[in-house]
Amino acid sequence: MSDRTIVRDEFSEDGPLPPGLLLKLSFIAGPYQGKSLNVTKRKMTIGRSSGEIVLNDTAVSKEHALIFFEGGRFLVRDLKSTNGTYLNGGQVWESYITTNDEITVGNSVIKVEVKQTAASASWADLGMDQEGAAPAEDADITNVQPEREGKDPLMQALFPDVKAAVQVVEGVDAGKSHIFKARGIIVGRGKVDLELNDMDVSRKHASIEFMTKERVIIKDLRSKNGTFVNDRWTSVANLANADVIKIGKTTIHFYVKYT
Repeated sequence: MSDRTIVRDEFSEDGPLPPGLLLKLSFIAGPYQGKSLNVTKRKMTIGRSSGEIVLNDTAVSKEHALIFFEGGRFLVRDLKSTNGTYLNGGQVWESYITTNDEITVGNSVIKVEVKQTAASASWADLGMDQEGAAPAEDADITNVQPEREGKDPLMQALFPDVKAAVQVVEGVDAGKSHIFKARGIIVGRGKVDLELNDMDVSRKHASIEFMTKERVIIKDLRSKNGTFVNDRWTSVANLANADVIKIGKTTIHFYVKYT
């Protein structure tokens, strides 16, 4: 790394990662493109003037984001930054991260790689199976960020020349559908936009959000059993017409049409 990017060596108050577990962060865009670092601590703060990873980037806040290891999973959390924290192109406040995810802070894009470097770090410790396909079952820790409660811009009306809907095609709620009126909806077992009766679905399981008129993403909201798009587990992913979403034992089709 440049001498203007500081990666401090001391352990955080929560200590190092479990033995044999390594998080590699590679800068694929921004001032430090081509550089990489290996993280061995449970908590790493990214910022412009403080934290374990200090970036000389005016688009990065003083304390911008936190990458941390909790409950057998890695997560990224935005620290109320000015320009936001993005995961795979979608803005997030807190989300799981895993191999091949891309975190954007300011002008920097950071690719994530989770590595098991010794037998002492079992896949059970990582909260995933041996293919790294999905988080293991755990307590229901779904956490919808407070920004969604009333002032989220995605609560605005859907673009007038866009029609979008989701339809349940498999599971106890087969046949149920929801037509988008706003730019974002929440899917889950609680009082949400698309209410499901599937007990393997978290209360607030996933959100589907129009970032722009032609760009739609799905976010897993720290669900218990994970969110899958076209049979692939994801934390944040782009959605296209006729994509297949799987949560719990429920299969949902997403449809979008431009008029």
